[in-house]
Amino acid sequence: MKKISKSALSLLLALTLAVGGFVAAPFVAEAVDTPKDLESSAIQFWADPENRITESDLTAFSGGDKTAMVGAVGVFKRSNSSENYYLFLPSNADCNSLKVWFNESICTVNSYVVRSGQTTNVFRDCNEGGTMHTYTLLLGNNTYTLNVMKSSDVGTVYIDTNSGSISKITNSDDHSTYEGGTIMVVNPDGTIEYDGAMEKMSGRGNGTWSTSSVKNPYNIKLANSTKLLGMPKAKKWCLLANKGDGHEGAPGGRRELLRPHGPL
Repeated sequence: MKKISKSALSLLLALTLAVGGFVAAPFVAEAVDTPKDLESSAIQFWADPENRITESDLTAFSGGDKTAMVGAVGVFKRSNSSENYYLFLPSNADCNSLKVWFNESICTVNSYVVRSGQTTNVFRDCNEGGTMHTYTLLLGNNTYTLNVMKSSDVGTVYIDTNSGSISKITNSDDHSTYEGGTIMVVNPDGTIEYDGAMEKMSGRGNGTWSTSSVKNPYNIKLANSTKLLGMPKAKKWCLLANKGDGHEGAPGGRRELLRPHGPL
C-alpha cells in the first residue's frame, strides 16, 4: 500500500480546471504519475461510479462509438511500462458497492469473482480515499497488476481523448493539433457537474509550453456552456499547472495549481 496525496486526480493528475484571468491561490497536490505518460490501455475494464452504464452502452462502445461509455472510468497505463495499470476513482465512487463492466467471460480481482454489470466490494479498501491499493486483475486469460486510487473530497476531472492519449496534442508546437473526446467533472462532494462531450482539447501558451514538458497547459472546449467547480458558466476552459514550481517531471512531486477567476 502506497500513500499518495488526498488530491490525486485522474488522467490530468496535476492540472486543475481554470477559466480566464487567474488568482494566485496555491493548491498543493502530489502526482502519482505524469499526464504525458498516461494513456488508455488495451484492458477493457471500467468502473461505473454513477451507476448509469447499460449493456447497450458497452455494445455500442465495442462497435466504435467512443462516447457510449461516458460516465465510465477506464483503466490507464503508463506508456513507458507494460506493468503499471491504474484505475482512478472519483470522490463519489462507493467502493463498498461499485459496479464494474468488462468484455471477458471471466474476471477476478485478488481471486474474487466479479461479474460485468454488477456491483462488487472488492475495492472496499479504497473507499476512504487518498491511498493507493494494488490488486491482481485476471481478465480472460491475462493477468494484470492494477493500482486503484480514489480521490478524497476534492474536485476531479476525467478526460478521455478519442485516441486515448494526449501525445499528439503535446507534440504540437503551434497547438494546431487537437482532439475531441469526453470529459467528466466531479465536485468535491461527489456530485457530477458535467458528463458529456468534449469538442476540442489543444495546447495553450507560449512561454508556458514545451513539447518536452509534463506540465503543459491545455485549452478545453465543452459541447455546452457549463458552470464548473464553483466557477462562472463557460464553454471554453483552461487546464493550468504551475510549471515553475521546480518539481517538473518528478513522480510524486509537489505541484502548485492556480484557482481560476473570471470567464475566458
